[in-house]
Amino acid sequence: MIKNSELNKILKKYESILVEIVTTPNTSGRKLLNVQSFKDLLNLREKKLKPIYYIHTPFTCEFLYLGNSIYVYTVKESEYNKSIFEKSSTKNTDYDVISNIERNTYIKCTDGSEYLISPIDDLDSAGDIIESDIILPKERIDTNMYN
Repeated sequence: MIKNSELNKILKKYESILVEIVTTPNTSGRKLLNVQSFKDLLNLREKKLKPIYYIHTPFTCEFLYLGNSIYVYTVKESEYNKSIFEKSSTKNTDYDVISNIERNTYIKCTDGSEYLISPIDDLDSAGDIIESDIILPKERIDTNMYN
């Protein structure tokens, strides 16, 4: 759970007007606007008397005011943590890379380990394959593949 003195003050002082939610609201059709401070959300609330919602994640807490636009104030544990509304700056996620594999491929991780990834075309006939046989460390492949 995020540890932040600003977050603790907000939750304690404004608990009567905050509503904790567990799912991210639908953002389609509405602009996402990041605000500079929690006071900006309080000012919006005073005008419309709608609640301020918040979502806890392990490293962030997002405060939301929902109107024609979604106003977001984010408290982060560190500058490296991203808001749940921020788009990833990387073009390919791990899933994108793996889902586009069409033949046996070696993938080398940042820790130096290597894995052989094999696509499975027919999942129905692959039911009896053990997971450790699908994705193996390269060292294990080198020593066991030809035995």
